Amino acid sequence: MRVFLTGGTGLVGSHAAAALAAAGHEVVALARPESDTRALAGVARLVVGDLLGPPERLSGLMAGCDAIVHSAALVYRRGASWAEYERLNVTAAEQVLRAAGAAGARRALLVSSIAVYGPAAAASGYVEESWLSGPLAGRWLYARSKRGGEEAAWRLHEAGVVRLTTVRPGVVYGERDRLFTPMLARVTGWPVVPLPGGGRTSVAVVYAGNVARGLVWALERESAVGEAFNLSADAGLCPAMLVELLARGLGRTPRLLAVPGVPLTWLAALGDVVARVMPVAAGADLQRSMRLMLRDNPYPDGKAGRLLGWTAGALVPASEALERTARWWRSRHGS
Repeated sequence: MRVFLTGGTGLVGSHAAAALAAAGHEVVALARPESDTRALAGVARLVVGDLLGPPERLSGLMAGCDAIVHSAALVYRRGASWAEYERLNVTAAEQVLRAAGAAGARRALLVSSIAVYGPAAAASGYVEESWLSGPLAGRWLYARSKRGGEEAAWRLHEAGVVRLTTVRPGVVYGERDRLFTPMLARVTGWPVVPLPGGGRTSVAVVYAGNVARGLVWALERESAVGEAFNLSADAGLCPAMLVELLARGLGRTPRLLAVPGVPLTWLAALGDVVARVMPVAAGADLQRSMRLMLRDNPYPDGKAGRLLGWTAGALVPASEALERTARWWRSRHGS
């Protein structure tokens, strides 16, 4: 299968390119002229373009492709406005999928996010069909834009423009991560790392390589058309393991300190109040992050296991994934 890929220079996209190539697919990756494309060398044929350029130019670049994977997105940019999130996560998603339909691509896969579910408060967890049930606060710019992008994608699926599958990863880490992994690496350098409730709950954190494997399997299976899948977490991963395993890979030995969750929840609420009046912190939701730390992962991935084979035995274990991530970090920053 020839697959057109957006976001190939990003975290999920670069892992997706490698996984698609390893599975025997031909990858055509869209990149801007100024992009760092080293991660795509040997695994993808590059084409230069813009998600929001002329639609006919985009569909022309997709000519001859059997499927498209749209993984490009704005996840976080300091001071970014709602207009920027909407343009890059909603308008661009719709334009890419319309271009795919015009080019005759028979399959489309959208990389969405667990953020579309809203507050992490559902007692029974968020199964794929409940993605519109949670309210989204106005300040949750990323979540609102990812939900809007997915809504646009499903409208195009229902109209017969594309045959759609979506995947919803949790918080993603791994080689080439510019957000979560740098934060976690800084934390492992502290002499003492406080962990709410002892850090033993399962968390919605997932290795980019495992997301990429699920993405490939979803694209290859006809039964995945019209379906959404949570690819939310590495099996058995908890905050304490995240810190311990990455720290070990970096040659560090911080002491982990269990701290009560209730005072931290109060502090998170105060932090959110402050964030609302600080433009550079737009979209912050510390209370949601704290809820996710204090309870088990509320985004079950059983459907991906049943229909795609996305199960622990078929994926990279967290211990190996974090060692790979630490090796990459050391290659860039030392220990």
